[in-house]
Amino acid sequence: MGASLFLLILKTWVLGGAFAAGPVLPKPDLLNRFLTDRNFQLPADQRFPRQITQLLNRVALREGKRVRPLLCFLSAGTLGGKPHSVRPLACVVEFVHTASLLHDDVLDVSADRRGKPSLWAMTSVKSAVLNGNYLLAEAIRMAAELEEKSHVLTMLESIKEMTRGEVLQSAILKRGSCTLEDWNQIADAKTGVLFIWSLSAPAREYGLHPEVGADLEELGRILGRLFQARDDLLDAPEERGEVNRVLLRAAEIEGISPFAKEFRPDSLAQAAEETLAYLKAEGTRAEALIEKISKSADAIWEDQPFATDTGYQKSCVQSLIGLTRLLTGG
Repeated sequence: MGASLFLLILKTWVLGGAFAAGPVLPKPDLLNRFLTDRNFQLPADQRFPRQITQLLNRVALREGKRVRPLLCFLSAGTLGGKPHSVRPLACVVEFVHTASLLHDDVLDVSADRRGKPSLWAMTSVKSAVLNGNYLLAEAIRMAAELEEKSHVLTMLESIKEMTRGEVLQSAILKRGSCTLEDWNQIADAKTGVLFIWSLSAPAREYGLHPEVGADLEELGRILGRLFQARDDLLDAPEERGEVNRVLLRAAEIEGISPFAKEFRPDSLAQAAEETLAYLKAEGTRAEALIEKISKSADAIWEDQPFATDTGYQKSCVQSLIGLTRLLTGG
C-alpha cells in the first residue's frame, strides 16, 4: 500500500476526514465578534515605521483559527466570566503564539503558513525575526499593564518552556532516538504550554482558588497533547525525520528507528489505531475535568463582579466538551 493511499484511508477511517480541511471549532455565538480580526490588531507606534504594524496586522495576525484565544474565552465563560473581562488576555496569548510561528517558520525553513507564503518568504528572514520580536514585546507589554501582575511571570515562563521544547526536539533529532516520554515533553512544551496558559489565566485574573487553576492547567496539558496527537495522525505517512507519536509507536512495533524512511502499512495502521485509542481515553479524562471545573465554578460565580448568565456559562462548558470531542474524533 502506498503512503498516499494509506494517508487517504487513515483520514477516512480514523477521523472521518473531519480535519482534512481544518476543524470548525465549536464556540458560542456570543464569541464570534470577540474572535474577529479587528480584535487582534496592533496599534501603530510612532517610534517604529508604520510598515511593521501594518505588515503584522495584514499578514501574521489574520486568518488563524485562534484556538488559544478561544480557550481563554471559554475558560472565562465556564468560570462565569464575561468575554470582555479576558479580552486583553486573549490578545496576549495570540500575539505570543503568532510570534512563535514567525520564528518557527524561519527555524524550519517553512515557506508556507496557512496555505500562503510565510512572512520570511514574503519579505526576508531578518524581517520575520524582527517582526516576531516586536510582536512578542507587545504581548509582554500588554500583560504588564494588566491588574493581575502574575500574568507577566507566567507568560515569561511559558515562553521559556516553548524554547525548551524546541531545544529538546533538536537534541532528540540529533541523537536519532525518541521515547514516548520525549514526545510527551515536547508536546507539553511546544503545544500544551500556551493551552495551559490560555485556560488558567482567567482563574488568576478572577482571583479564584488555586485548585481551580490547577484543574485548568491539567486540562490544558491534556488538550495540548490531544491537539498534537491529532496532527500526528494526519501527518504520519508523510512525516519522516520528525517527532511523531504514530511513527514512534510504529517504530517500536517494527523494532526500528522512529526516524526511519519506511514503515510497513500494517505497523502504521496498528500505531494509528492505538493513537486513536489514546485520544479517546484522554478525551474522557478531559471531559471529566471540564465537568469538575464547571461544578467548582457553580459555587462561586453568582457572587462575582465579573459574572455572566448561567445560559452562557453552560454554552461555554458544552463548547469545551465539543472541542475535546472534535480533537478525539468523537
